[in-house]
Amino acid sequence: MSAPPTPRRKRSRPKSSTAQTQLTLYPHTNAVTPPKRQAKPARRPPAHAAQGPAQAPTATPKQADLFTHPLPPLPRQHLNAQDIRLTAIPIGHLATTPEKDQWLYLAVPEPTAAEYLAHGITLSRTHPLLLATLRGMQAWLAKLHEQEDPEQLDHICILRLHKTMVAELLEPEPDQSALFAAPFYWLKTF
Repeated sequence: MSAPPTPRRKRSRPKSSTAQTQLTLYPHTNAVTPPKRQAKPARRPPAHAAQGPAQAPTATPKQADLFTHPLPPLPRQHLNAQDIRLTAIPIGHLATTPEKDQWLYLAVPEPTAAEYLAHGITLSRTHPLLLATLRGMQAWLAKLHEQEDPEQLDHICILRLHKTMVAELLEPEPDQSALFAAPFYWLKTF
């Protein structure tokens, strides 16, 4: 017969003292917990702040958008040359100018152009001005060059104005637009 099995003894781990198991995570202090931080010295206010009570910062006014200058309400009878950014453009310069939708062009005789530049444009319901995009003005001048004496083109001045400044006064002109395959507009007062 065999001997009865002897109960196995549980191995017990030796209990260690806290002195043996103390971990030194922070070797410079020999502590397990992080060292306490010292409070920073109080910050001194700048020299200019000590001169008086705090003042609220003043808001600097923003510059107005140059292309949204407020125009007088409708109906208008007169457009100031500076308000609509009216400028004279040499005819030879039209061929090299890149197409931009922001400008409209007007062809008038030289004396009329000088008056418009000096005093602005007076609007009329019965005699509206015909404005064109760059492509339309180039096509119109090409047709005029074929039909007229080239010397008469020397007396024509091309004026350019900003489209957004007169957008509410524009009315599409379907006949010229179809003829030249480019947008043309009437500039008139309503």
